[in-house]
Amino acid sequence: MELMVKIKIDETIKAMMETIMSHGETIYIVGGYIRDQLLGKTSMDIDMATSGKAEDIYLWLNQYHPKKDHIKYGCINLKRNGYTIEITTMRKDSLLSDGRRPEYIEYTDDIQQDALRRDFTINAIYCDVQGHILDPTGGIKDMDGHTIDTPIDPDLSFNQDHLRMLRAIRMVATTGFDLSDRVQQALTKHQHQIKKLSSYRIGSEFNAILVQPYLSKVWKDLEWTIHDVMGLSIPLIPLVKPLHDLTMIYAYIFRLYNKDQLKWAANRLNLSAAMVNTILQLIPLLPDDTGKMTMVQTKSLAALKPSSPILMDFNTLTGKDVMDEVDHYQKMDIVLHQKQIHLTTSEMAKVGIKQYEFRFVYRYLLLALYNNEVKNNKDALMEYIKDHRHDIRRFIMNQ
Repeated sequence: MELMVKIKIDETIKAMMETIMSHGETIYIVGGYIRDQLLGKTSMDIDMATSGKAEDIYLWLNQYHPKKDHIKYGCINLKRNGYTIEITTMRKDSLLSDGRRPEYIEYTDDIQQDALRRDFTINAIYCDVQGHILDPTGGIKDMDGHTIDTPIDPDLSFNQDHLRMLRAIRMVATTGFDLSDRVQQALTKHQHQIKKLSSYRIGSEFNAILVQPYLSKVWKDLEWTIHDVMGLSIPLIPLVKPLHDLTMIYAYIFRLYNKDQLKWAANRLNLSAAMVNTILQLIPLLPDDTGKMTMVQTKSLAALKPSSPILMDFNTLTGKDVMDEVDHYQKMDIVLHQKQIHLTTSEMAKVGIKQYEFRFVYRYLLLALYNNEVKNNKDALMEYIKDHRHDIRRFIMNQ
């Protein structure tokens, strides 16, 4: 069905489409680029569907320096004028052997067949080289109704590709639309199959979901997925204000998790070891529910030398200029890390500190230095340990 709506297309993109058409093939823009334009959003990602074979498209568009990493799957990629472009040969739905990868690819030149194999109707809207809309599965109607629906029966769609369930959650978080009744029922019925997906796939979707503007609408689905996929029943902490740095988001929502639980969840989400380490360092520094941070937390944050996006998120959570405070402490001649404490373990041993106590005593001294209770020199620190031996033992017992 062609609609009286036109999509604006960059002249270079038109030229590519016309080149392919000059060889007798059909080609359309499809998916998120059209959806976003209809929603008044800017998108630099363009997906195209063509009747042409990827091997031929690669040769015809050689002047644009396409990549052929996925050519065996009927797909080529290229970048032009700031756009990231993916051109795929149209295909029919086919049986997926593991809920993710097809057993074989069956190509087609039928736009209706190509539309039926797509995840959601709002992602199955096409436009031709003139920008005229073609809507084989009713995506425009669903956009008008702010509804996420599938081109085919959602039970079949989710069984064919388990990743579509996480994509359904992402679509809600991205658009603010609601799942259709049948999609919501199918998601509830089949959501346990998400655990069959690889950590890479699950993590990629979570990373995308967590930075979307309507995240609050999918919080229950995210929590259920974490519990089912990770086998952990600890609640996630909902974001009260939108954060932008992904590491900060993970630190905030996982703040009730202990180190082992967090590492288990991070493994299933394919988070890097460096990211996990930063998350573990950030969690104890997060402000309380009223947005307050102690001086020790602020100084410890300064010691981490965090990125500007992380500091901006701390500003959001506290409602004040944490970035300015951190900059102030970093410029001062103060101890920000236990490695800066002017006392060796050998010198600790001289005042009766046991080897297993060293790391706790360093932590105790760091707090004392933060609070300006002692000077950072050997003699003063050794005297401080002697005077506070009882308090230090109690501190160690509570760790």
